[in-house]
Formats: sequence, C-alpha cells, structure tokens
Amino acid sequence: MSVFEALTLINLYNTAEQKFLSGRGKDVVWIEAKKEDKLLLIQTYQDICGIYNRGKFMSWEHLFRLLRKR
Repeated sequence: MSVFEALTLINLYNTAEQKFLSGRGKDVVWIEAKKEDKLLLIQTYQDICGIYNRGKFMSWEHLFRLLRKR
C-alpha cells in the first residue's frame, strides 16, 4: 500500500467506510467525485483491484475491509 498516494487512499478509505456503515456495503464500488479527484481515485481503485483482487471489481465492504487491514 505504500506505493499509492496517501491522500488518495485516505479519501478512498473514508468513502468506503461511509458506504459500508450506511448499509451499502454489498453494492459494487461506484466512485463519484470532482473531476480532478475522480480520475485519481478511479486509477487507485483499479490498481488495488488488480493487485489484491485479481482484477475483479469489489464491493464497498470488501474495499473497506481491505483498506482497514492495510
């Protein structure tokens, strides 16, 4: 996880935590953000999927637990 930018990971973690705690944990990750942030968040999410989930998409719950663990 040290390869990724810290602020992007914190933002992604906070979003995943909010979605997980609001009951949307089973939904597939869909990133909504400002345009300049969105591209970086999507790229980071795709890299995390490629490294830790064999390129498959994750649910908010799976992403939250993975980021919390790391």
